[in-house]
Amino acid sequence: MPVLRMSGLPQKDPAKISAALKKVCLALADVCGCDPKHVWATWQDIAPDLYVEGDRAASAQPDQTHPPIGQLFCNGHSTQEEIEKLLSVAATTLGEALGLGDNIFITYHGVPAGTVFDGG
Repeated sequence: MPVLRMSGLPQKDPAKISAALKKVCLALADVCGCDPKHVWATWQDIAPDLYVEGDRAASAQPDQTHPPIGQLFCNGHSTQEEIEKLLSVAATTLGEALGLGDNIFITYHGVPAGTVFDGG
């Protein structure tokens, strides 16, 4: 059950965020071979000027800096190849859907079996 938590500066077109999250859920479900209802994605806005890269704050999403930051939590993927595929699919899908290209930052976090409660 992949869970992707993203945060980012105000986007040029905020209406694209929901559609982007839906696309990434479907893409991750396809890679994992699971029902899309078992893949979740969230987005939290970072307030303008509260995201600093080096000594530069940004008030809205730049094209080349201050990438949206994400954490992808998954279980059942243990090889480096599987992890890289998940990260690549998530980043590429979001980057295309939001018009950011490869200006996306996501880290993978393995969740061992037996360490999650998801309602049964």
